Amino acid sequence: MGITFYTFYPSDNCLRAEMVLRELDLEYEVEVVDLLKGHHKQDDYGSVNWRKQVPCLKDDDSVIIESVACVMYLQQVYGVGKKSLLPASKKELGECLSYIAQYHEKLNPKAIAGTALFGGGTKDSLATRIEQLKKELDVWEKILDGKDYLVGEISLADFVLFPFFNSQFLLLKLPAEQYPNLFRYVSNMRERPSVKECRYFGEGGSEVFEALAKGVEFLA
Repeated sequence: MGITFYTFYPSDNCLRAEMVLRELDLEYEVEVVDLLKGHHKQDDYGSVNWRKQVPCLKDDDSVIIESVACVMYLQQVYGVGKKSLLPASKKELGECLSYIAQYHEKLNPKAIAGTALFGGGTKDSLATRIEQLKKELDVWEKILDGKDYLVGEISLADFVLFPFFNSQFLLLKLPAEQYPNLFRYVSNMRERPSVKECRYFGEGGSEVFEALAKGVEFLA
């Protein structure tokens, strides 16, 4: 049966899973779930993923939901002994896992893109959250000082965090001159073959949300 990847190309979360599928050079089938057309709400998709969200992986009889769970599953099942995205040293492994945890606990809770694009949020109504987000981005700007990647050559942490940072520049127009380390990091990641080949960067990808994001450049 193999891997089936349920995705919506403009989604940052789906980009996260697709990058790792490509980085590990895995074969998989694609099922597009168009969120803007409400495909995720249909019963046939609900029978696969009861949360009715994307991304979702179906690997034989295993179903994995939530993007970070998807990439961790792919690493554990297909990355071990092949092209592991987890560092070999205890020190770097600790850093990698810590960055992923910080994404969950510190960074993602401060996200405003969804509220700005789909929740009717305004720059004034989101002012406090915008300031909180910028303070957290300041932390990552310092973390990435002098680094090409978060840990070593590259690690699972980069594939978890890159989509978030990328959307801050792409959709919310985070000023590159104020966050040069983050911008350099994002630009570098975009050039990696497993990243730039993702459908997110092609027709029907990020351009869909970029069009919706006009007028919500709240980080500019």
